[in-house]
Amino acid sequence: MRIDSVIFDFDGTVVDSEPNYYEADRLLMAEYGIDFTFEMKKEFIGRGNSTMMKVLNQRYNLPITVEEMARRKNQLYLEIALKGTPIYPEMLKFIKMLVREGIPIALASGTSSAVLNRLVYHLGLQQYFDAVISSEEVEKSKPEPDVFLAAAEKLHTMPENCLVVEDSAFGIEAGLRAGMQVMAVPYITDAPLDEIFSKSDILFPQGQTEFTAEKAMVWFNDRYLQE
Repeated sequence: MRIDSVIFDFDGTVVDSEPNYYEADRLLMAEYGIDFTFEMKKEFIGRGNSTMMKVLNQRYNLPITVEEMARRKNQLYLEIALKGTPIYPEMLKFIKMLVREGIPIALASGTSSAVLNRLVYHLGLQQYFDAVISSEEVEKSKPEPDVFLAAAEKLHTMPENCLVVEDSAFGIEAGLRAGMQVMAVPYITDAPLDEIFSKSDILFPQGQTEFTAEKAMVWFNDRYLQE
């Protein structure tokens, strides 16, 4: 199927934000006496923040509402993220290549709207994207396809003509369920990868260490140039 638009996940795909998110989660849970390890964090990579806060709130029976948890985490995260959030250089190069070719592109993230928009502008990325969508703006977060379908609508294209670029199993599942093609660049590359990675249309099994803009663009052009 011909691809005419690209939808990028944000965290772990365009920017290396997971260490900052983990630190915010660790600090938040420490306020309630819980030692939140990175192994515990792995369960939630790729899922929406509101979903994560709901699970943790119920799991630990915390004396705070889910909404208050989300606000506190966002506050902690922004304090950390605004001090330094690296952009993956090869992914940025790929984005710029697409923009130069006039390809419509969007961001579709599980991050809250306020945090996502603040950080996108802080990093100077807003100039590249035709749409920026948070899962807070749709009914259900990844692995449901809602945020990707909303992005396709914003780009005025059909889901089957979209490519999703994702790093997580939840995101890949969401892209596939949206009926889109998927480029997988896993954030966590420990073998064995979740079996859903094998269902992607193109996989860089070693993640960002293997991904190059040139390889991605060659693959994309094969599909973009299809009639």
